[in-house]
Amino acid sequence: MTATHPGVWALWGVAAVVSIQVAPNPVYVAAVLGSCGAVVLARGRPGPLARAFPMLLVVGAAFALIRVVLAGLTTRGNGPVLLTLPSAELPAIAGGFTIGGAIDGGVLARAAAEGFVILGIMAVCGAFNAVVDHHQLLRLVPRAYAEMGVALSVAIAFVPEFITAASTAAEADRARTGGVTVRRGRIRRLAGPIVERALDQAIALAESMDSRGFGRDPASSADRRATAAGVAGLLAIAAGLAVLTTGESAVAAALVAVGALVVGGGVIAASRSSKRTRHRVLKPTRRDLALALVVVAAPALLVALGIAGDGTLRWLADDTRWPPSTALPILAIALLAAPAYTGRAPR
Repeated sequence: MTATHPGVWALWGVAAVVSIQVAPNPVYVAAVLGSCGAVVLARGRPGPLARAFPMLLVVGAAFALIRVVLAGLTTRGNGPVLLTLPSAELPAIAGGFTIGGAIDGGVLARAAAEGFVILGIMAVCGAFNAVVDHHQLLRLVPRAYAEMGVALSVAIAFVPEFITAASTAAEADRARTGGVTVRRGRIRRLAGPIVERALDQAIALAESMDSRGFGRDPASSADRRATAAGVAGLLAIAAGLAVLTTGESAVAAALVAVGALVVGGGVIAASRSSKRTRHRVLKPTRRDLALALVVVAAPALLVALGIAGDGTLRWLADDTRWPPSTALPILAIALLAAPAYTGRAPR
């Protein structure tokens, strides 16, 4: 089996995030987490990149825990009272709300469900960084957006670069201590080399981009039209995702489809008028195209179920009962695990 096209991985990440947005029920988010875990286990890249998934899981869990604690201490509801803590009212200059008091079970359930959604999105980001080849991904950027693609690839590579720097600094720290991990002052000893390496890489990258004349070409009329189309299309997609929170799945799907068409049209028009050349363009195979259709089918089926009236996709968390679920959404989300069985892990 051959490696998966990086464009398919990008499409997989978008499909997974959209699936979480369409079906934020904790049961279905857990299914997305399971799919991400299966993909990372089967297709994770070797070396420090494989640690992107567990690292972002920890970060997402920390954010979710903070959200639950803050919501439980500061928000009141009509659900069952789990326990009562000592309360204190903040002064008006600090908001004037009460901290502590009755801890509402419904509030904690809603905060936990919302925090679990954050954890799911972070898991998708971690899985994407663990399986994709960032250098090959950069080569897929349309000619009209070459400069923006360089900036985006640098931003995407933040997680693997940070992991590599942290691993190198930790190994050097253990070498200085004779292989023994000394925890006292460890963060201070590691932070300095990590920041220094990041600054050195940033300066080297800036010098390299400047020597190649990055960003010096004036924008053409085609570039301006492509930018306008991109902004309009992205706004339509963002509006569609916002409409999803109201339960209007049909309107949301229409806005997302129109936005995608506008963005795609602008990219194609601007790329055709661009004078840049591309070196060794990666072409997807039939297997890649089939896999892309499979992963896109996951959010598409969820949207169809929402239009059909499946009320389990969203959990109101008005009480502490277990979230309801059905088999069809879980089977749709299971399609996101298809890359785990259709390729080989990089070596």
